[in-house]
Amino acid sequence: MTIRHYSRELAAWAAELSPAVVPADAKATARTLVMDAIGCALSGTLASAGCIALDYARSQGGVAEATLIGTATKVPAGNAAFANTMTGRIDLFDDCDSIAHIHAGVATIMTALAMAERADRTADDFLAAIVVGIEVSVRIGMTMRPAHFDAGFHPTGTLNCFGTAAAAGRLLNLDGEKMLAALGLAAEQASGLTEYRRQGPIEMSALHGARAAMSGVFAAELAAAGMPAAPMPLEGPRGVLHVMSPQRDLAPLVDDLGGRFAIMATELKPYPGNRIAHGSTGAVVRLAREDPRFRVGNVRAIVLRMSRDSVKDCDRPRITTLLDAQYSAQYQAAVALMRGIVTLDDFEPGRWDVPDVRALRERIRVEHAPEFDARYPDQDSSEVVAELDDGTILRRRLDAPPGGPDNPMTPQEIRDKFESLAGRALPPSQVRELAQRIEGLGSTTRMRELAPLLAAKRS
Repeated sequence: MTIRHYSRELAAWAAELSPAVVPADAKATARTLVMDAIGCALSGTLASAGCIALDYARSQGGVAEATLIGTATKVPAGNAAFANTMTGRIDLFDDCDSIAHIHAGVATIMTALAMAERADRTADDFLAAIVVGIEVSVRIGMTMRPAHFDAGFHPTGTLNCFGTAAAAGRLLNLDGEKMLAALGLAAEQASGLTEYRRQGPIEMSALHGARAAMSGVFAAELAAAGMPAAPMPLEGPRGVLHVMSPQRDLAPLVDDLGGRFAIMATELKPYPGNRIAHGSTGAVVRLAREDPRFRVGNVRAIVLRMSRDSVKDCDRPRITTLLDAQYSAQYQAAVALMRGIVTLDDFEPGRWDVPDVRALRERIRVEHAPEFDARYPDQDSSEVVAELDDGTILRRRLDAPPGGPDNPMTPQEIRDKFESLAGRALPPSQVRELAQRIEGLGSTTRMRELAPLLAAKRS
């Protein structure tokens, strides 16, 4: 019986794909994700956990290879990847994948950014590394969903180490054999549990991605030096797929490699907080825009209808922690109806207990909609049903959360989000220059040219 070596096939593809054959739309999407990730990271440098990560990276010393975003400090690439991913994820405002439901973007981007600066690579190499890294993480995630998550693992930690290893490996010019070793070494570091989703702290979600970024650099560096690893880290009888998922389908690992790119299924977040609540939040925003009767003063009660799995995560009527607020569909919907948008300011301590917000939140309940279960998670449907004071019933359904491929943010919305986030750390002129530089990343741009624009308080 012939055994198919999926790990070897995926590694060879990751190492050998030429930047020249990466489709223009995939590269354009990668540029957009880079802008979004850097905006999130700049904002995240103001968060307490972001500051801890930056201070930790500085304290380790070492060779000055890559920039800590928001500072003029350079540290070893692995430490930069760690801290920059932590700041990029800490506010739960970063992108996610709509296929495998993994936050692959920031970890992959920050790993590639650190390694491209270290090696003085071109933007073409940098963007290709991002496309390949996201592909690897998402394809592994596709083989294991939803059983891997249901077993208690957090894919943003357990699976991103493979994509970050692939991205780092490309920028170290690993061949197929050494890329296979990098994936094997990444498998030895795959970790991340979802216990934090019960009571917190929410910082663990960011830490998982940050650790995966550091692990990917570590794996690629060891592979480049000749460190061996198990040759079937994914599909082997004691490999990641078998050990970490009671159900698995190996075909997605290699089917149509290069024919379609997972990066095109990335979702951007128009609001911070748990992405699963954004369908109902978006439905509230849409209904308020479409019907002037849907206003706080006219509403008797609101029902948010969603799939069973969404209810498990987002039905949080009682809020006592930041995690509760970031996951609560009731809270996000109340803020969205009152203000027309949800912002980072709405997750400042105590904001969820402001009297008018709490009063509206108490009129909102979450309800399981069995008809939405069949297509979840491929289709993440939500519906808002509002009863007005005069007895009128208003309804608005969304079959795709705002920001995804089927309900995308506009270029202006993406740019506005970046400027709002980056503007928390940088002056307006620098924010505009940085946005223009990211949008203009071309085949000959050297990634080291971006570093001076990432530092706060630039004169």
